[in-house]
Amino acid sequence: MSIFNEEPFLIAEIGVNYYDIAKKENISNMDAAKLMVKEAKDAGCNAVKFQSYKANTIASKNSPAYWDTNEEPTTSQYELFKKFDSFGEA
Repeated sequence: MSIFNEEPFLIAEIGVNYYDIAKKENISNMDAAKLMVKEAKDAGCNAVKFQSYKANTIASKNSPAYWDTNEEPTTSQYELFKKFDSFGEA
């Protein structure tokens, strides 16, 4: 598909799901992030965007879980997102 005779520029979004990949593949978080970048490239993406946030900017401390707590036992959105507050920090 082309728009104005140019191919679209595809951007893959990588959030904190790389933590799950690292755990599943038994690799470091950095290696998981690199793997996801490679997979995005192999899928035809031109770039990747890393999403980052702080728990207190996206969830109330009283926000209940909206996910299957059998898979992820944390019952508070704030507490789950807080686990990833160090994303991108040295």
